[in-house]
Amino acid sequence: MLNTVTSVRELRTLYPFLEEGVEAIRAKSPQVTEIAADVYAAIASNMADMVVLTDGDRPWGWSVYHIETEATGDRVLRSWMSYIRVGAPAAMLRDLLDGMEAIAVNARADRISFTTTRPAWGRKLAPDGYKVMSLVFEKEVDHG
Repeated sequence: MLNTVTSVRELRTLYPFLEEGVEAIRAKSPQVTEIAADVYAAIASNMADMVVLTDGDRPWGWSVYHIETEATGDRVLRSWMSYIRVGAPAAMLRDLLDGMEAIAVNARADRISFTTTRPAWGRKLAPDGYKVMSLVFEKEVDHG
């Protein structure tokens, strides 16, 4: 089941779980520079939203996202970070994908988008209609 975090009080309670996930993401993708406090601040200031995946009372994962309108007028649900604990029931990924699609439909988004450094997601999500739309190249700028 996917549950929306609706208050700062609830977000504070979930902070250790948020931190667990951000640290797990950073361990697999060292180029991710955000820390849990950054993600918390974005949610608390309404720059992003968070949903939690649960099975009964047990939290198994979460996703942080925002809706943005592009210059073309298209509305896009952008998944910023998503985390599912190791050992989670296989149904948790399906619940997350279905839940994010329902959120996108409710928000009248034209599509769902996310970025990953892990190519295996392309194969895993292809059966659900996801495809690679671009490659992103970045270079840090030296101001010194």
